[in-house]
Amino acid sequence: MTLKCFLFDLGSTLIYFDSHWEDTLHKARQALWSGLVNQGLELPEIDFINAFSSVQKAYWKQRDIDLIEKTTYSVLSEVLADFDTEEVQESVLRDALAEMYTVSQAYWLVEADTVDTLKALQQHGCRMGLISNAGDDMDVQLLVDKAGVRPYMDFIISSAGFGKRKPSPEIFTHALSFWDAAPEEAVMVGDRLEADVLGAHKVGMMSVWISRRVKGNYTAEDIKHYAPELCVDSLGELLALVDGSEEA
Repeated sequence: MTLKCFLFDLGSTLIYFDSHWEDTLHKARQALWSGLVNQGLELPEIDFINAFSSVQKAYWKQRDIDLIEKTTYSVLSEVLADFDTEEVQESVLRDALAEMYTVSQAYWLVEADTVDTLKALQQHGCRMGLISNAGDDMDVQLLVDKAGVRPYMDFIISSAGFGKRKPSPEIFTHALSFWDAAPEEAVMVGDRLEADVLGAHKVGMMSVWISRRVKGNYTAEDIKHYAPELCVDSLGELLALVDGSEEA
């Protein structure tokens, strides 16, 4: 069966993070606190940031177990409840979260070969979509637009918007339904063996592991265990999968 549909991950696949993650997280949480205080909430800075960090880390751990994406909004709501704040309008929380994500968004940069590869695949008649594991859908949508990849995508799915995370089969099946495509007609391209590769295999899709940003995170045993059909160091190597392509 001809391969005609490409599903892409976002972070460390089409874009990459160019800063120190923990430092950026701390600055982002400070921006969240500042955004809430500027909206009139009375919150002790250190106590709030520590509480949000603790609940957020617990959320990250749990979602990798049950694959349910509760969203960062729900984390913030839970933390504020513990501070006995009065009911806060959703728009206030959304605005504060936007300020938080603005900090990290500044450090996500598009890979040099992303747009050229997507354009070439599009010219070959391929359909493309994106699935991203993330706690906030708006953050994903803004990063997609910043990278300039939306024109090439038939759809953008975030786990925050869908409610389940990769490698949950449901999110892959949902993506394939946009094209009414069989799993054998599609390939998943991503950097995480335990999410992108495993999830693709759960529904019978081919997987491509792009390793340039994550080689040090996995052992040879990991790679053998998850067994991606193809391992690449650059997106341009995907063109070899397209019928009639002369590029390796």
